[in-house]
Amino acid sequence: MYAVEMTSFVKMPEDDIKREHRMYLKENVEKGKLRLAGRMIDNTGSFLVWEAADLKEAKELASADPYFKNGYTTFFMKGWDIFWNNFVSPPVTPEI
Repeated sequence: MYAVEMTSFVKMPEDDIKREHRMYLKENVEKGKLRLAGRMIDNTGSFLVWEAADLKEAKELASADPYFKNGYTTFFMKGWDIFWNNFVSPPVTPEI
């Protein structure tokens, strides 16, 4: 999995770009590629978790987001090795 932090807006997106962004996220949730997404409470950006085979695919997914593609945000990405997860059934828990 790859964690992506998107920066706050460089410029505010128009309503059509907001719709494109939401549709892009929805499509990727349905494909099983986007696992989590949400904006920061302090409105400084957002955080997304992508399911990808490798860093190249994860960057392609994040770069195709209409917010990034159209210059509204930037992002940085890191691989994320999950060792504790209560979102799935059965939960993934580390041995103690």
